[in-house]
Amino acid sequence: MCTAKALHAVTGGRIYLSASTIGGIGRGTVEVTPELVAGFAGLLGNPAADLAALGRVCLPDDLPPLHSGATDVAAVIWEARRLTTTQLDAVEQISRHLAAR
Repeated sequence: MCTAKALHAVTGGRIYLSASTIGGIGRGTVEVTPELVAGFAGLLGNPAADLAALGRVCLPDDLPPLHSGATDVAAVIWEARRLTTTQLDAVEQISRHLAAR
């Protein structure tokens, strides 16, 4: 579910998928579109062209841009990878508190 929310955020709300659809993408049972490639590349902090080449997906020249904070989201995800569940819960609580200000 977190991946679905992050993908929604970095694409400026253009992509909203269920957790099961995200799982289907990972299992190869859901077709990957150029916009999905660009969104996932933004989450991973990688160039979309590199990810598209790995998946043999042709990217059009007119893909909409990612949210301006996509690079920051990718950096936070990368840095959070070693945190425990308890630590991630604390980060979420603090971020919700700060967002309410």
